[in-house]
Amino acid sequence: MNNACYHYKNEGCFDLKSLYSKLLREGVPDSSKEIMGSVIVKSKKEQMPLKIVFVRNRNNEDKHICLLSTYTFLEDEQIIKIYARRWNIEVSFYNQKQFLGLESCYASKYSSIIAHTTLVCICTILLEYFKRCNTDVRSFGAVFEDCKQELQEIHLNIALDTLINTFTGYVKELRDRKLLKKGCHEKALSLAREMLSSWFTEQIAHVQNFVTRLREDLFPKKSRQNA
Repeated sequence: MNNACYHYKNEGCFDLKSLYSKLLREGVPDSSKEIMGSVIVKSKKEQMPLKIVFVRNRNNEDKHICLLSTYTFLEDEQIIKIYARRWNIEVSFYNQKQFLGLESCYASKYSSIIAHTTLVCICTILLEYFKRCNTDVRSFGAVFEDCKQELQEIHLNIALDTLINTFTGYVKELRDRKLLKKGCHEKALSLAREMLSSWFTEQIAHVQNFVTRLREDLFPKKSRQNA
């Protein structure tokens, strides 16, 4: 990667070291900041647009780190966050290969290979879950807050309104296209609402049963009595 060359504007082809020196003269990287700056270049061979982000090396202030991304539309902070996640992914693959037999599949059928890989991933998820429960110093509340920052939250009432409107809109569309018999419009709407209500009740019961089983698995009755 250090020997690769990149086209910058129409000023020729530069490797990372010479490109950084040129950008310093232009005042692009700011060494006083964590994120020193970024620049859009093109790869020499494929002419592919790339974004290079310059990050200050905390372990050595005289050096910097270059992060390359083909997603030139991303903000510098987003590219850094994605790179930070890659280490956890590498560690996960290492553990799956070393301890969970990811590479020990001798099946020849594609479906069998997928099944083996899926089981290994499920084992990884379960192990991480129990690790989080037993050894992670962070609370579940903190974990929830971290997840909430990564995922866009949809409030329950908005989700339900969207679902209801979809069902009722479907019934109205059938009426407008004259696919419903006369006088059946209100009955169809009533049936749709009843089905949604029944579905919602089933989901609540399912969640309650899941939480109950999870609590019994994590905290057996004997341990709760001793506590």
